Amino acid sequence: MDSEIRESRTLTVVALACALVIGLPFLNKPIHIDDTFVLAVSEQIRRDPLRPFGSYRPEDAKQREEMLKRGEPLSPSWAPLDWFHDPDPIFDITTNPPFLSYWLAPVLAAFGPSEIALHLAMLPFLILLALAAASLSKRFAQGSVWPVLFVLFSPAVVVSPNLMRDVPAAALATAAVALFIAGTDRDQWLYAIVGAALAGLAMVTKYSALIVLPVLALYPLLRGKPRFLAALLPAAAILGLWYLQNYLVNGQIHFFVMRSKEKASIDKVNMATAGLVITGASFLLAPGLLAHAIRRRDWLSPLGAVVVAAATLLFLRRHYPGQCSFQYYLWAILGAVLIYWVVVAGLFAGGRWWKRPVEPAALDSLFLLVWLIGPYLCGVLFVEFPAVRHILPAAAPIALIAARYAQRTIAPPSRWVAGAFGIGLAAQAILAFWTAAADYQYADTYRRFAREDFKKMGISTAGQIWFNGHWGWKHYALEAGFRHVTEHGPDFPKPGDLMIVPDICHRGNLPPGLQERLEQIAEKRYPARLDLVTMDWVRASFYATFGTTTPAYFIQGADYEVFRVFRVK
Repeated sequence: MDSEIRESRTLTVVALACALVIGLPFLNKPIHIDDTFVLAVSEQIRRDPLRPFGSYRPEDAKQREEMLKRGEPLSPSWAPLDWFHDPDPIFDITTNPPFLSYWLAPVLAAFGPSEIALHLAMLPFLILLALAAASLSKRFAQGSVWPVLFVLFSPAVVVSPNLMRDVPAAALATAAVALFIAGTDRDQWLYAIVGAALAGLAMVTKYSALIVLPVLALYPLLRGKPRFLAALLPAAAILGLWYLQNYLVNGQIHFFVMRSKEKASIDKVNMATAGLVITGASFLLAPGLLAHAIRRRDWLSPLGAVVVAAATLLFLRRHYPGQCSFQYYLWAILGAVLIYWVVVAGLFAGGRWWKRPVEPAALDSLFLLVWLIGPYLCGVLFVEFPAVRHILPAAAPIALIAARYAQRTIAPPSRWVAGAFGIGLAAQAILAFWTAAADYQYADTYRRFAREDFKKMGISTAGQIWFNGHWGWKHYALEAGFRHVTEHGPDFPKPGDLMIVPDICHRGNLPPGLQERLEQIAEKRYPARLDLVTMDWVRASFYATFGTTTPAYFIQGADYEVFRVFRVK
């Protein structure tokens, strides 16, 4: 018993250390991608805490259209934000609920937009994810350290702790599963209720966390304890309160408004293929799984993996005839093999769950498999575009199923298998931190240009400095005093003004006729010093993996970003 307690404490310490190793080096990471949107909602909460998305209602739609046509500014009570081409009510353009913005609002009020203060406020979510992974490993994987390490040192986790909603939602949902399971197993209602409350907070952090509710409901049913379904009431109550706020303030439920407008940018086949690429680039578990299969002479699993790899390659060659990138093929094939392996392990490695009597280990594997499938279905069917961060809710079940497969029928434990897992983990961690460092440098191009490098260019102007683009660039450009150009005004650049346009950053439409009046006078390039890019829309797209892009792409001679400065004629 003492040794079990020591091992449990050691695993907890390892999990905490991993969270700090991931979070602390990137505390000064610039505001990046959707961070600016999250902070805009936090600012709105500071102005009106009970109306995080403003007071925009359906009957205001006609007035809004007329105001946009006339080039009039929208009502401040609608909390307008320009995130595409023109200012729109936040209620109408945000795709997620505001819990994270509530979490960050006090930090923003106390310290302003301090990158270090804001990222310190995000660190508890990383710690929560680490502790939840450790708890689940004790429950499902005999306290193995591998699930904790493979979850935390995934590029999906190491690169993603910006000020975005994905890591907090995944951490809250994973902790909810861990606590709810502990409460159900031990007949302790407090644990189950707290777990359900965390699930409710996850759902009002990111709507995709709604999948955790049926996952939690499944567990007591599998365990023959349906009475614990009553413990889910706090989760439903938290979500219900958010819906009630929507109806009372905005006259409609935000989730249903968002679902009616959010359409997938690519077809389902491309969404699924992107899921394979993201999975393969996020979890390098294959060496350990292969080593274990060879060790126990499980020849069917590697043979199936070879068949899956060959079929995936043929499919990619047929479906994407112009794609010839080795990196793309590698991640897609590794992803297909990993998904095949964990699905087979979830179905068969735990025992015969389809026959009676059912072994508890078989029910555990079945539960983990259902938990894994849920986020994947959401990622293919219910999101506008695939992205690495969308795989975070599936990270824990992937690693747990793999660990359970590797623990089968080996006595004594094989150092060779552990070494293979270690090789995979080392490669995954190197990839994760390399990608995170490159993404930091890419994000820093916007901060450096707005704060320092534009002034160093010595471009004189007697007029206004305008800019186009969003993400973190918008945050720093506004901080520098530049004006954001909008498609329909009300104000437009005048002759003699300057216009700054980045190449990579998402940009809105320019006012009609402005493009023809722009004369480029300077440009500033930021070379990719680490020979890896995370966003260029052609090869790499970490935050929105479209078509045949990969989350990160190793390449020499590329640029993180190029800023072009124009004078208005």
